[in-house]
Amino acid sequence: MCGICGFWATGRNAEVATSRAVLERMVAALEHRGPDGRGFLVERARVGARAAGDSSRPADGDDGVVALGHARLSIIDLAGGQQPLSNEDGSVRVVANGEIYNYRELARGLAARGHTLRTASDCEVIVHLWEEKGAACVEDLRGMFAFAIHDARRGLVFAARDRFGQKPLFLTHDGDGFAFASEIKALLRLPWLRRELDVVALDQFLFYQFVPDPRTLLRGVEQLPPGSTLTFDGRDLRIERYWRPSFGPAVELTDGEHLERVEAAVREAVVSHLVADVPVGVFLSGGMDSSIATVIAARESSKRLRSFSISFPGERQDESRFALVAARHAGTEHREFPFEPGHLAERIDALARTFDQPLADPAALPLAYLSEHAARETKVVFTGDGGDELFGGYEKYRRAVHPDWLVSALDRVFPSLFSASSLGLCAPDRFGLRKLRSRVAHRRLPIQECVYFKSYWEGWDRHALYAPPVRALLDDRFESLLERVHAHETRRRTAGVDRLLLADQLGYLPGDLLPKTDFATMASGLESRAPFLDHRLAEVAAGLPQHLKVTATETKVALRRLGERLLPRELTDRPKHGFSVPLSEWFRGELRDWVRDRLLGASTATSAYFQREAVERVLDEHTSKRKNRAAKIWALLVFELWHRHYLS
Repeated sequence: MCGICGFWATGRNAEVATSRAVLERMVAALEHRGPDGRGFLVERARVGARAAGDSSRPADGDDGVVALGHARLSIIDLAGGQQPLSNEDGSVRVVANGEIYNYRELARGLAARGHTLRTASDCEVIVHLWEEKGAACVEDLRGMFAFAIHDARRGLVFAARDRFGQKPLFLTHDGDGFAFASEIKALLRLPWLRRELDVVALDQFLFYQFVPDPRTLLRGVEQLPPGSTLTFDGRDLRIERYWRPSFGPAVELTDGEHLERVEAAVREAVVSHLVADVPVGVFLSGGMDSSIATVIAARESSKRLRSFSISFPGERQDESRFALVAARHAGTEHREFPFEPGHLAERIDALARTFDQPLADPAALPLAYLSEHAARETKVVFTGDGGDELFGGYEKYRRAVHPDWLVSALDRVFPSLFSASSLGLCAPDRFGLRKLRSRVAHRRLPIQECVYFKSYWEGWDRHALYAPPVRALLDDRFESLLERVHAHETRRRTAGVDRLLLADQLGYLPGDLLPKTDFATMASGLESRAPFLDHRLAEVAAGLPQHLKVTATETKVALRRLGERLLPRELTDRPKHGFSVPLSEWFRGELRDWVRDRLLGASTATSAYFQREAVERVLDEHTSKRKNRAAKIWALLVFELWHRHYLS
């Protein structure tokens, strides 16, 4: 687990980047992701077309500067895994972030085919697979990763991101080159990058509470989408999708055989994720997913497993007793960290510095707190991320089993009537008809819960919030996450529960859950692993018949059957509950004056983008208890703090 960065600079940018100083500043910005070491490579570059024999340019010239940087967190091959790593003659070099769980198997095959591997690092296999297979090398990799290769012979940079997007990769591309990094913080060290807000991305953030890829809040900076590769040959940049979720029963099996496949795949995924040269721990919430992973890992680990949980003493959100039940059942060495409510303002401000983009998921606050404490005792933790989105763990999936036939029929005949694209649009709602349609859709069309977030800043709310110049910059189209579902549906049209799973796997999972975990853990130099997002396990889950995913009365059926074999009943029968914090009370109590000052008194964003009266109205409605506006206020607050740190 590490932080990576680099660039291919041409023209004026190359003049600045010839020395190592720019790269060193980029790597320094990623030091929290990799405090154990740094690696640098700066060399002249040649474009791919000329390297292949293009006679239109001088053969003895060059085409700028290529740089690769690495900040290392030592997990595997502690003594010999420094990056960049190279092939035998140094013509192919890689910097990688993440873990390749099947690297030993891959290394044995590469050695048998004549490759020489100099280290025991999991990432060295990438350069040799690239030599053999080119872009198809990603298909052999089992893991979470973001990496970049410079192939001097072919004259190109190739980069890739894992299938679900567990590891981030940001990029910027203009007429004078291309740059990439694990975090935007590193890209901001480039002297040629301008800091300008993308207003369309702001509009998406206020509605979704995250910025869906490929956009970021900075104009000219993008996210490489999950399951995608990037090729840059010194002139042109090409992005292609190499993997996407696919649903439908893959094989005809009995229910018992399906459940056996699930159990085998879960066990195999957990065991594969245990590979490390340092102790591995687990974030244990007491929920079914993390508890299943904990029990299996504890049985398979050669050392006693450590587990970590957070408690909220005196709060209704506290569920630490369930984590303790799971820890005792698994036999882990358990540590519980009580969330101390003191210094909240400082913690929230620090959280805004941690995230490259504002993420309005308040669960990031206790997750960052837990990560900070766990990092003092381990370098690797398992999480239960992905269990709900792969196996059907939300109540909305249950409602999809028997959708409202009348509303569904209206939706088919009049597709714009309940569409998230039209309802999410920044536009007024003078007669309340848009709100009525959105509430009907939300109650009767379960897919809307995946793509339309009614508790946040809806279209008419944003229209009243924005200053007129900002409103004028937004066109008459809203980018709905449902469009991703349509774009990814291939030969077999996805329907029912699978359609909701696809929407969450393409939207909420990579947009909110995974960056929340990655940035919150890596801020403390802690590697998080999600066994449920193993792509082989995901394919088994996707191939389950619907009644083994969700029924009208039960969610996560197949995984629940496994839990019943492995866990105490009080863990499998309990209702689902995630991290939550008492924002509403905080905003009416100890944070009231601080929040008002940040959003109105000392604000750098309100005067530039929002109407002061609209912000005041939301604050007053909340503090007077007329309405609960905590979610809206939290979004404004994290954007304001992000704006101060990244733009002002």
